[in-house]
Amino acid sequence: MVRLLIAHNEREYGFALAKAISNIHKGFDVNIVPFQSMLEIESALFSNKCDFLLTDSGFESFDLDRINDPSLLRKTVVLTEAFPELIVNQVKRNDSGHWLIYKYATVSDILNDLNFLYAYLTGKKIVNSYLSTALIGVLGVSGGAGTSTVAIGLARELSRFHDKKIMFLTFEEFPATELVVKFGPGRRRIGDYLYYLFEKNDEEICSHLDGFTTQDNFGVSFFCPSTGKNELCCLSKDDIDYFIKHLTDSSRYDYIVLDLNHGITPETQQLLTYCSRIVMVHKNDPISLHKLRKSIDFLNKREQSFSEEKLLHVSNLNRSEHQLTGNDSTGLEKLIVIDHDENSFSYNGEELDIEISQTFGTGIKQIAQAVLLAETNHCK
Repeated sequence: MVRLLIAHNEREYGFALAKAISNIHKGFDVNIVPFQSMLEIESALFSNKCDFLLTDSGFESFDLDRINDPSLLRKTVVLTEAFPELIVNQVKRNDSGHWLIYKYATVSDILNDLNFLYAYLTGKKIVNSYLSTALIGVLGVSGGAGTSTVAIGLARELSRFHDKKIMFLTFEEFPATELVVKFGPGRRRIGDYLYYLFEKNDEEICSHLDGFTTQDNFGVSFFCPSTGKNELCCLSKDDIDYFIKHLTDSSRYDYIVLDLNHGITPETQQLLTYCSRIVMVHKNDPISLHKLRKSIDFLNKREQSFSEEKLLHVSNLNRSEHQLTGNDSTGLEKLIVIDHDENSFSYNGEELDIEISQTFGTGIKQIAQAVLLAETNHCK
């Protein structure tokens, strides 16, 4: 448990921040005092009663001459109204004496920076023991089934309407993530992250996921994609295992949604074994249905079979003139049908907008409900 003392100058802001941190991350023991009271009670700062002092008051208010121990100064974090240098760069310079975080960043961003600082200063991680991570695999049995849009829609539904913390990972060889998410200039990419993880073995840099990810308007976290081929597709089975374990051990996410490349490679089979839920996406045509059944048969013949309870079947892009018949759907349990819906997709310049409040979203909500129901049943 990390002891966090918030010394507020703005009362409403301080209390809102303390409440948000306590609700999001159970690894923090949060206490809050007025900034002036903290100055009057020296023990709040000049002792080891807190691991971090977080204040929204200017650092010039401190009497620096009274702080003889540099370690006390270095556990002080000032929330600034101007964009400061990234924490990772502040650490690299290692000469600031104290730390600066942007006051109006999201609570998740503030927590990520605190986690990074704590790892740097102590060599430990702040573990949110109340948050366990489950993986959801979304697999298309053939190209053109709309697997990626289903996966992104599901991630956004769980984040926006069910208040879940979601990471989206794509294993497509040439992903189109940049069409649906704005990453902005100068962002580090997934290849950079893998370099620090595998080549440098740098736990400090890799614990700072915000330097490599961004959130869309729905709150879903995405790694900035590669400019060419997706480096995740080049990982060995051992590397995939280490990469996934590193993300789940971070205790940052309720769910990691995997957009899997169609075609059941050994790496895809391995990823599927990690998943608590597997969404199989197909189209309503004889070829796609045939490939679906062959895929299921193939998976069940592997050393580790896939329980039908894990599988959730989604028939996507259905047109009214081609509705499923009894023969078409034979053998498919828990089938969700998503009708063809052009109105839920539109281009804004080069960006693809995916609307999840219309027809397409109705099917996505059913998938999300099935995923959450499985979570509830598992906890009973």
